[in-house]
Amino acid sequence: MGRLKTGDMRAKPETLERYEDYRIMMQCAMKDIMQQSGMTYRDIAQATGINISTVYEIFNSIRSGMSVLNVLPILEAMGYEINIEKKKVRHEDMPTSKTSKE
Repeated sequence: MGRLKTGDMRAKPETLERYEDYRIMMQCAMKDIMQQSGMTYRDIAQATGINISTVYEIFNSIRSGMSVLNVLPILEAMGYEINIEKKKVRHEDMPTSKTSKE
């Protein structure tokens, strides 16, 4: 699976905006976790084997793409994991059929 890039014509603008929102949310959460854990960039780099400059870039908005291959070991080093849950769909969000009878 490839990364979503601004220049990627296959990605819809609303998808790119949602991705950016999630990236910022994840980055803020990771900064909070790092503060709570008391770990430094060097500690995380040593625990994960990820280059310290890459760790720094991920935490400081320098790197626009946050690879799962980097995020997962960083979170694990700080004692966390990612859980994915199915979104609950509200009735009004359900797609409607154009052929439905009124």
